[in-house]
Amino acid sequence: MTLIVIIMFAIAYLLIVVVLKFFYKWKHTLKIASIPLLSVLVILSVYLIIGQPIEFFGLTGMILVFGLGLDYIIYMIENIKREKKGLIQDETSKLEPFAIFLSFLTTALSFGALAFSNFVPVHTIGLTIFLGLISAFTCTLF
Repeated sequence: MTLIVIIMFAIAYLLIVVVLKFFYKWKHTLKIASIPLLSVLVILSVYLIIGQPIEFFGLTGMILVFGLGLDYIIYMIENIKREKKGLIQDETSKLEPFAIFLSFLTTALSFGALAFSNFVPVHTIGLTIFLGLISAFTCTLF
């Protein structure tokens, strides 16, 4: 079942890149597509360092991080595009990045708390999502 999830995850990633290309230039498409990929690489790296195998619940967490990471970067890029077009001329342009930060913070803390569980599946999904959200949000800022 884990192999099927990995294959479906890869197919979904490719489809998302194709769909993004319809709405964005290559520069933005590649930037958006890189965030979930970098998040997954960070998660895998940490799991390799701590010697924990990636199992079904870890993959499930990666899928959730995949979607949330895309949301962060898409919202930020859209905000920047509106600013450049002059559609935002007041202080509201600062509200969207702050709202994204609050969304990240509450989600990361909620799932991060699950990482302290003694029940292995809950610990795994909490740790995976926490690591992925931190990397996705950090990459979104740059």
